[in-house]
Amino acid sequence: MKASYDDLRRAIRTQQDPQAFLQLGICYARGIGTSRNHVLACYFYEKARAMGCAEAVAYLDREYDLGTRNIAREIRTAFESPETIPPATMERFRKRLEKERCQHNYGVFFQIRDLLPTFYPTYNEEKAMDDILHGRDTLDADLFYATGTEDNSQEVSTVTLEHFLQQFYAPVIQDSAFSQIPKEADLTTLLSDDEKELLHCADKLGYMYDSLCAAHSINRQELQRTLNLISIPYFPVPNLILLRRQAFRCLLSLQQIDPASFGTYLSERTNDMRLLEICERVLERDLQAFLIFFVELNVDINLVEEQYHKLLTAFRENRLDQLARHLNDYASRLTAIGIDHQLPTFTRESIQIHLI
Repeated sequence: MKASYDDLRRAIRTQQDPQAFLQLGICYARGIGTSRNHVLACYFYEKARAMGCAEAVAYLDREYDLGTRNIAREIRTAFESPETIPPATMERFRKRLEKERCQHNYGVFFQIRDLLPTFYPTYNEEKAMDDILHGRDTLDADLFYATGTEDNSQEVSTVTLEHFLQQFYAPVIQDSAFSQIPKEADLTTLLSDDEKELLHCADKLGYMYDSLCAAHSINRQELQRTLNLISIPYFPVPNLILLRRQAFRCLLSLQQIDPASFGTYLSERTNDMRLLEICERVLERDLQAFLIFFVELNVDINLVEEQYHKLLTAFRENRLDQLARHLNDYASRLTAIGIDHQLPTFTRESIQIHLI
């Protein structure tokens, strides 16, 4: 940074220099000379962009990637205005939504689900379900996943979240003892309650699915359900997304068992309470159990993602003591199952995470 924070503050008061506004935004984004504040960072980036600074566009885009700028909120705000949205703004929204979709940030799409026909007028739900059943990764399939449950609110900024978790848990993963955990060790003791519940639910869902496929001669779809689907010390975010997608595909493969119930179930799939009421009316016990576990699985995935986002939020708010306590607690659980690790006692000063 060539100019200091104070110099930049003086510069924007005395001259309309877009570079000064841009550099001040960078100061707030990175906490240089001041506390980190992404709201103010975006404010100064916007000022620089309005003054013709093309470089500011990339920095604003980076804020979307970090999850500190919410495209869904911007879209909803724009559509609430009585004024016509400029074509350039709509095109910017479309480009950003496509990037969000490619990063599997499905929570963004659920937040604007009633506006999706405006951006994706050719979306066809029947085609989406057919694509899913045949393993085709298409735009229609993605939109079905994105609007398939109310329990994906935490499925945003997934790339940033996974990057954060990799850095946060790096000291544990890199410890030589971690890669030599005895096969007989009870690894579930290393998991949080939410992670344990998710693992248990995935196993129950898989068991009921196998039973239904065998009883009704249905070709079994893939569903990861054991410890192989996770990577201690945390569940990789891409694995959570994959598990949710696989569960939807398994669900759709069972439609022939009870078409009427499935039609009602799918029409209410974004309302957990309604889904559970529908489950109570399903006569076949194994199918009823599968449908209930399917609801629970989506809830459990959301809870685990929420747990990880709380860690990311603690980092952004500079609550590093909280992160240190979390790692120290994990080290204690390693000790409890007999792992001779070399992890230090973590402090706020020893937490090393860089997202920008």
